[in-house]
Amino acid sequence: MSTDFLWLRRLASAGVKDPITYKYVGPPRPPWKMDATGAFYFRIRQGPRVNSPCWDLAFSPFWTRLANTTEVDDRVAGRVFADRPDDSTSSQVHVYYVLARDSVDRRSDVDGSIARALDAGNRWLMANGGKSIRYDTFQGNVDVTFVRLDQTEAELWMEPDDPTKKCRLRPCPFLPTIVSLLRSRGLAPTSDISVVLYGGQTTPASRPEWPGCGYAGGRERALVYPLGQISVLTGQQECMGPESVATSPQSFNALGLSVIHEIFHVLGAVGASPGSDSNGSFAGHIANDPTDLMGGSVGVVRLDPGRDDYWGHGRSDIVDVSKSVFLSPSDPNSVFPPGWSD
Repeated sequence: MSTDFLWLRRLASAGVKDPITYKYVGPPRPPWKMDATGAFYFRIRQGPRVNSPCWDLAFSPFWTRLANTTEVDDRVAGRVFADRPDDSTSSQVHVYYVLARDSVDRRSDVDGSIARALDAGNRWLMANGGKSIRYDTFQGNVDVTFVRLDQTEAELWMEPDDPTKKCRLRPCPFLPTIVSLLRSRGLAPTSDISVVLYGGQTTPASRPEWPGCGYAGGRERALVYPLGQISVLTGQQECMGPESVATSPQSFNALGLSVIHEIFHVLGAVGASPGSDSNGSFAGHIANDPTDLMGGSVGVVRLDPGRDDYWGHGRSDIVDVSKSVFLSPSDPNSVFPPGWSD
């Protein structure tokens, strides 16, 4: 007996409530339920096809949220489309709120949610380390530049070196692609660090190969954090939940601290220099302390509690982020990240 025939019998026994049925079992009968057992083709939760993008339609790059549209007017009160005059001439971190051509605009740049989250993260850093990230500000407020890309979410989901395939083993929109698109518009200068808060859907939400929120690139001098990431398997928002402005989050999804975590990666923590694996760091993270900001950021998050990995350790052989030129107040011996120059 073929596998398809076995599934046919299961589908028939389920009452033919599925809108997608084999012609041999007759037309579907409402109320309809797509893949009610979660074992056939959509949001598969059980059976041999779990987490298989070859069978699960939830992994398709052709989905879009119902509110997505390419005909929108982005001109809303308080929104800015260019970098405004800077309050400081020192090295700083600029923030971009970026949408794909058809992304839903949640107006996170003008409703105060971005500013509150970044401020909460900086308050935590000041309380724990006596310093804060020097964000680009205009008249005392974080200067968030709005960017609407020409590419759709589905286009940004595809492999940059093969647009016929969907990203799988790396998160998309691909960080170098986003940075390249910004720089083609004269944005994301290499003298600054660019924080890209992406409001569109991303592949990590449906890819078990990359379940985290946020990713950074030292070469690009930038990071991406997906504000709009929704899991296509659960329908739940992944990276901008109720705890997104918490200063002692119970999850790595807290936006303010996650951005600082990724900025620290760009600054060289952890593992960008010899000897930086004293506490078993792996792939740029602390392995032996899940509460560490550069570990799992679980529970009450701590800033290099042993002062021996990336903050205030006084060593010259590994990166000390506390001396970065991107922090305020400036250290008398402030330094650029490894491989950078002024």
